[in-house]
Amino acid sequence: MEEKTRQHSKHHSKLHVAFLATLALFAISSCINTHEEIEESVVLDSLALSKQTEYTSLDRALLHPDSVFLLNLSGGYFTEFPSISQFYNLQSLNCASNRLSELPPGIAIPIKLQTLDLSHNHLVQLSPQILKLQSLKKLYLNDNQLTQLVEGFGSLGTLEELNLSGNFLRELPGGFTQLVNLWVLDLGRNSFSKLPDDFHELSRLQNLGLRSNEFSQFPTQICKMGMLTSLDLYGNQLVSLPIQLGNCTSLQELYLGFNQIKKLPQEIGDLEKLQTLLLSSNKIRQLPPEIGQLGNLSLLDLSNNFISELPVEIAHLSKLEYLFLQNNRLVQLPNEVSKLQALKELNLKGNDIPKREIEKIQNLLPNVEIVF
Repeated sequence: MEEKTRQHSKHHSKLHVAFLATLALFAISSCINTHEEIEESVVLDSLALSKQTEYTSLDRALLHPDSVFLLNLSGGYFTEFPSISQFYNLQSLNCASNRLSELPPGIAIPIKLQTLDLSHNHLVQLSPQILKLQSLKKLYLNDNQLTQLVEGFGSLGTLEELNLSGNFLRELPGGFTQLVNLWVLDLGRNSFSKLPDDFHELSRLQNLGLRSNEFSQFPTQICKMGMLTSLDLYGNQLVSLPIQLGNCTSLQELYLGFNQIKKLPQEIGDLEKLQTLLLSSNKIRQLPPEIGQLGNLSLLDLSNNFISELPVEIAHLSKLEYLFLQNNRLVQLPNEVSKLQALKELNLKGNDIPKREIEKIQNLLPNVEIVF
């Protein structure tokens, strides 16, 4: 009995790793903090699927069609979508990194499918047949050539994770916000300049990726999304941040690098759960004193701006570990930086700091790795 248990554990572990590898295809970036009910759902799904064998050959899978739950056909040379209608019990299909240019209109896809990965192909449009997947929870369409989504896309109401990054999308179809179970959405590397007015109705959304788009104004709909913990607007054309940003009190990660932001609103200090704040490569000249209210901040990147001095309130960042200030206009730091007891790394390269000030900073922070 004990040997049987060990064999089962070994088999379970091997398949669990394979399943997690499939999940890892969704890039976002960053660490995602989920609420207990969503985390429990993901764990249960993982356990259920991990008990099944992952088939990596279509020919081999066809020998046992009824027992195929996981089918991985990624990294092949498929130019046409494979025939999979006979796999009635299929729950996870990975066709990433092939040469697919379309999903034929009459294609039959097993309706029990929960995970579908079509990333890194050449898809220019989606078949309406995809709307029949009413059990679908994870859909990866990133790095294709999509210019629009099929009408009725919002009817995929069971979706929890959706990656549309790296396409040519400019707008979302009507009814998109019916995807009320979404908690991960990546729209990065497209051509979005605005979001639907009712976007905030995606009320369970926790991780939103909008990097490398064409936003010149901050989409304030986001500020009504109370569960949002990670927001990525890196590489857009933002010139300012709204005062409503202070309403995003659940935010833990905020990526705003490579924009044209000139100043931060006082309300930035209301983001008390924030742990990571990236503001590199903007046009910021000074920081508001309220920056010192971010007591949970561990990483602050202000590199490549026009900052000439730091507010003394920065000393209140008791959990700050990494402070990046390279390529600014600093000539000194306030003595209060000595209170940054958690600080591990400070980058001041590219600032015109006199030698005497350098020695002072080194004395104030003797245990910190400092780059001048």
